[in-house]
Amino acid sequence: MSVAGAGEAYDPAANAAGSYADALGALRAARDDDPDTPRFSAPLRVELTGRRRSGRPIWRVLEEFRLTCRVDGFLYDIAAPVGFETDFASVPRFFWRFAPPGGPYAGAAVIHDHLYANRIGARETADRIFLEGMIAAGVEPWRRSIIFRAVRTFGGRGWGS
Repeated sequence: MSVAGAGEAYDPAANAAGSYADALGALRAARDDDPDTPRFSAPLRVELTGRRRSGRPIWRVLEEFRLTCRVDGFLYDIAAPVGFETDFASVPRFFWRFAPPGGPYAGAAVIHDHLYANRIGARETADRIFLEGMIAAGVEPWRRSIIFRAVRTFGGRGWGS
């Protein structure tokens, strides 16, 4: 992950390897006609605030960022508003090599942080929406399964904080 300085924009998708990003873009384009396929409205645009929370840098959303997905038969359209602040995925530093905070699931983490910070819906639903966001981001099944289990096991401490 390239690090942007305070006030600089960071686009996690821009850091993906070209061939991977191209293949992922083609896959997303092929799935765009399916209303049950989770999808983000646009690339995530954030800036580093220069502040930290629990030792982690805080980022501010620059443009409304939306995820549309289906969980348990209900269609959700969740927006993290301009100005929302996030630390991306709240991963203990020991695990950053496997799951860095700004990894390919950064957009899903922003939506999840928004749901948690505002206690929108039930915690289990927020976690399932996070899982759908990781699918939309193209996170590998094995990685998203581990991350989802960790969120379900340890995420309760962050609910509403």
